[in-house]
Amino acid sequence: MRKIFYLSLFILNATGVCLEAFAQPFSADLRVANPVQVNDYTYEFDVYIVRTSAGFAYRLNSYQFGLGIDTNILNGGNVTIQVVDNSSQLTNAAQQPYYIPDPANDTVYTNLNFGAAVYVFGGRPYRFINNTPQQPVIYFLASPISNINSGCLSPGTRISRFRLVNTRPFKSGARPNHIFSTQSAAGQSATLFTVSTNNIPSALIEPGGINPLNVVDWNNSVLTCDPDITFNCVDSTTVNSTICAPNTAVVDIHLLNRRKILKGLKVVGAPKHRLSDCLCYRKVPAIKQLVGDLS
Repeated sequence: MRKIFYLSLFILNATGVCLEAFAQPFSADLRVANPVQVNDYTYEFDVYIVRTSAGFAYRLNSYQFGLGIDTNILNGGNVTIQVVDNSSQLTNAAQQPYYIPDPANDTVYTNLNFGAAVYVFGGRPYRFINNTPQQPVIYFLASPISNINSGCLSPGTRISRFRLVNTRPFKSGARPNHIFSTQSAAGQSATLFTVSTNNIPSALIEPGGINPLNVVDWNNSVLTCDPDITFNCVDSTTVNSTICAPNTAVVDIHLLNRRKILKGLKVVGAPKHRLSDCLCYRKVPAIKQLVGDLS
């Protein structure tokens, strides 16, 4: 059975009093959906929010989140976090994530960052994609949150589609193992939302607060949509269990093996028996980008 990772938000009013007088307590799911490995260096996915409670519709006044990525997928590369153009379904453009390159000034305008600190959760190392906390907007300018869940492909309102571009091929066989942050720390934003209706003031949802935010792990067996993918070599060849190499490099490796310069991926007779110790790689440009991976 395929699975989906989501964050369940149960919303009470700002005083902590349950909203039963108006309707059942508000609740929503925050989900990662539709992950795609575009090529060896590019990965895309959606973040959706969907209202799951009956009764009043409500709007998104402000939000911030920290979305964890298992650093094993990075393969030692540096990642740029981008936004796919026109992918957000938030009706107020000021609430949408953005990534705007400005080549003329050699800069990028964005409200996203990739935290440098590494945190271990469930035995896995994580770094976090964080969006800059927003100033709340008043009710009639806030983006509505849909209660229509059309299944795995469209579970509610899409906050945006995100694109990760790596300087190295993503590690073959690895998975992102996405989690949402429930705490605030260096390089890690807590996942917080404020919502309201036309007659109920803004309510804050936070982990451990009077308006609890409950994380449901993506391993939950009752769920049906998998927010993760397993990376593989899309437009190249795996030269061992984890490294994606350009097809031209694979040809060069085979050639060096036939010439007995290499034995497998080790250099015969080199002090440390590594490709990076062999001057031969300088003569085969396609192998150069592998040297760091094989060292």
